[in-house]
Amino acid sequence: MIDLDVFHRACPESEVGPSAADFAHYLETRLSGADPTTSAALENWRGARYELLAARMYPIASGPCVALAADTVLWLFLVDGCLDPGGPCDDPDYVRALAAGVEQVLADGPASDSPDPILRFLAGLIDNAKAFPGEPWVRSLLDNLRSFVNAMAIEHDARSSRNRPTALEYLTLRRDTSGWKLLVDLLEPAFRINIPADVRESSEFQALRQTAGDLAQALNDVHSLCKEREAGEYHNLALLTSAEDFGRLFERMLFCHEAAKAAFLARFAGPSPFSAKDYAAALELMLRATSDWAARSERYES
Repeated sequence: MIDLDVFHRACPESEVGPSAADFAHYLETRLSGADPTTSAALENWRGARYELLAARMYPIASGPCVALAADTVLWLFLVDGCLDPGGPCDDPDYVRALAAGVEQVLADGPASDSPDPILRFLAGLIDNAKAFPGEPWVRSLLDNLRSFVNAMAIEHDARSSRNRPTALEYLTLRRDTSGWKLLVDLLEPAFRINIPADVRESSEFQALRQTAGDLAQALNDVHSLCKEREAGEYHNLALLTSAEDFGRLFERMLFCHEAAKAAFLARFAGPSPFSAKDYAAALELMLRATSDWAARSERYES
């Protein structure tokens, strides 16, 4: 039996912080009067409450970071929803064209005149990233955005051919399709944490991010389990393993994350303008935020 209370002690909405109103206002303005794809997303957003997810992950975000974080959160779900089985863009040719289009946007600059609303929305996201010129996390964000779309294309091909992945194959691909890497890149501007190059390049830093992401995705699969089982889906770790094996795997993920956090803090706990403790605490808040949000969102309702 998995004790979700480890992360799922939902706090009152009054504790979310002032950024919730900022995110809600920005997303409402961003989507109002848009094309049919993003107009539909506006209605989905109201039920799914993506502004609450962004506000819980980035409670002290302000200024241009609100716009960039909101765009990133919503774009991830726009792509995911469009490519879902039966979704408006559930077509192998479109998925390949989207991956190529994203690559072109990243290489040549925003495509604000693209006929594809998803690419036009991406153009706004990249424009907002320009508010942070030269930041290492921006380069990481754009690289991980590319990896996200390419992984989504691989997953779509697997779904179309009904290739059932192993649990390890699923987890490996999920590290990109989840969008977690992009969301963690935004931790730095949202919490105003500057990460030195030696920390960013360390194995301890990478392990901490990855183990937190593995946990976040396992929790997400628990929340979406009923909906995906009813839909005949199998891209869910809990559906690719027995209940007993999933429980053991989840406990192992918790152990690996705690070990990675201890190693990270042990290496970078010395006197420095960079606070390893603050970074680890912000990451834990993000991890809890995904589960807090899922408890209040309609996204996972059957």
